[in-house]
Amino acid sequence: MASKKGTLEPELSKTSTIKFSDIFNLDDIQNIQDLFSDATGVASIITQPDGIPITKPSNFCRLCSDIIRKTGLGLSNCFKSDAIIGGLNPLGPIVQPCLSGGLWDAGASISVGGVHIANWLVGQVRDQQIDEQRMLLYADEIGVEREVFMEALNEVPVMSSERFNKVAKMLFAFANQLSEKAYNNLQLQLRNQELEKATTALRESNELFSLFMKSSPIYTFIKEVCPTGSKVLKASENYIEMIGIPGSQMDGKNMFDLFPADFAEKMVADDWEVVSNGIVFDQDEDFNGRNYTTIKYPISNNNINFLAGYTIDITERKQAENALLQSREMYRDLIELAVDGVLVGSNNGIIIDANTCICIMAGRSREELLGKHINQSFFKPESLVEFPMRFDRLRNGETVVSERIIQQPDGTEIEVEMRTKMMPNGTYQSIFRDISRRKQAEALLRQKNNELFKLNREKDKFFSIIAHDLRSPFNIFLGNTYILANAIHKLKLGEIQEMAVNIRDSAINLHDLLENLLEWSRLKSGMINCKPLAYNLMYEFDRCLNPIMEIAKSKEIAINLAIPANLEALADFNMVGSTIRNLVSNALKFTKRGGTVQIEAKPLFNNQVEVTVKDTGIGMDETMLGKLFRIDGQINRKGTEGEPSTGLGLIICKEFTEKQGGKLWVESEVGIGSTCYFTLPLYIVN
Repeated sequence: MASKKGTLEPELSKTSTIKFSDIFNLDDIQNIQDLFSDATGVASIITQPDGIPITKPSNFCRLCSDIIRKTGLGLSNCFKSDAIIGGLNPLGPIVQPCLSGGLWDAGASISVGGVHIANWLVGQVRDQQIDEQRMLLYADEIGVEREVFMEALNEVPVMSSERFNKVAKMLFAFANQLSEKAYNNLQLQLRNQELEKATTALRESNELFSLFMKSSPIYTFIKEVCPTGSKVLKASENYIEMIGIPGSQMDGKNMFDLFPADFAEKMVADDWEVVSNGIVFDQDEDFNGRNYTTIKYPISNNNINFLAGYTIDITERKQAENALLQSREMYRDLIELAVDGVLVGSNNGIIIDANTCICIMAGRSREELLGKHINQSFFKPESLVEFPMRFDRLRNGETVVSERIIQQPDGTEIEVEMRTKMMPNGTYQSIFRDISRRKQAEALLRQKNNELFKLNREKDKFFSIIAHDLRSPFNIFLGNTYILANAIHKLKLGEIQEMAVNIRDSAINLHDLLENLLEWSRLKSGMINCKPLAYNLMYEFDRCLNPIMEIAKSKEIAINLAIPANLEALADFNMVGSTIRNLVSNALKFTKRGGTVQIEAKPLFNNQVEVTVKDTGIGMDETMLGKLFRIDGQINRKGTEGEPSTGLGLIICKEFTEKQGGKLWVESEVGIGSTCYFTLPLYIVN
């Protein structure tokens, strides 16, 4: 049975958990049910929509209560039947035989706002047309003895179908009234609940607002505003700290009652501007030697102009800001006075400040640096590749020190030491120190150390030559003179001749060695000056080589000169003479009998003369070539007929050549021979 719809039905229809016992007093309903059963002579019970009983049975016959419902199958069938017969049906009662015993039953549904909450069932009567055979079969089905079943069946009241239908209609009307009453009761109950909630919320809101006004650390207020004045409706208690009056005593007072006239006049004008223009007002103010910031905003309510806002005492903040400003100005002065460059950047690498010194180092103005990323500011790109910015280490609290190269717009480069630290506020600060002079001093120191090391090696070699290479010719010289002095009367003329030759050769080797040592020592001490003059290569080479032609003849080696007669170089006579003699002597020394030494000279396109001394000697491998011009790397290789060699002469040749503005180099192949090249400036006649 449907209930009458009302204003709360949409809410009720959403509530599927409404229970019959939530709306009705079960004792009252039980009494009504008992009276209904007694008046009509039918059994009665109210169940849930699924057939489970809510009330106690009224006038139940013994067949139903003591026999059928005492069996499991019978009870289950009763619940199913009650659920069907009591099903929701807005058109009238459902009248039909019970599905469990076959007796006549009727049912009407009770609903609230469209929600089916209960079934009111009546019945357990029979008419004269009952099928006893079917009843016996049902007794067998639920496991009850036939005699017991039939005895109880005969006790069931007999009622005509016409009368039972009238009872059912009365039940339907009665259930409909119950549904409407239940609906109205629930509406009232819900309204009361909502009213109670609203009342509680309002009370809690007022208590919370009062607590806020009492405990607020900021000055809070609500005013009613008109063009001529503003009246306080509510204000926080802490106004006693500002004006000596607590907020609870400010209610109903206007601004002129609370503040000095000029201050109150301005406040009223500001209040009216807020409500009339619908704007939010934000302003810093000074009052009684304190600093405040006030925010006001309009509240509209039934054409009455209200205004709410709050005021915050910012005196300590202002003092801190001023102190911070002074500190920043002092910090700015300090970094401007610094002799090192100072750079301040954000935590993502954007430059936010720079002192004059770093601007000078970078060759850029402060405006050009601000806003740029540190990687795109002034560093030489190769410097960033070699030493990338380590923001990860900065974020870990490390101080990152690196050496970098600043490149100015004109290409000038400055080496700097960069020391960077992340600050507590998330910015980083970098100090740049110009280390160009230090780097130059370090480079000069390394150069001097290398030169000193080289000099020490040359000194060691020099002493080695003196100790080793001078000893051999002196031993030969002393040995032969000793024999001549003590046993000349025993020697034949040929033996004396041989000894004299040995003494002569030793003296020549010793003389050459001493000449080389003397020239080398003079070179190292800077005692040899270069005096370049016009030098005819053909003429001078021929003259210089005369003393060693005898050596070539003794080894049957041909010396060939292929030099233009008029080719002249701008050269020092002594240096070139020493060079050509040394190179040709070396060629003869390492060329076997019957070989050749070819001497050539030609002008080059760059106003240079190139001289070559090429032999058909034993040659050298790459290892030997790599040691030729190192005084600590000589191999002291003997000539093809045992001629001694120190290698010092070739070093002297190279230094002589370079002193005249030329260069000297050697190419060689084992078993093929060697070619020495050196260049000199070409002599040009003005």
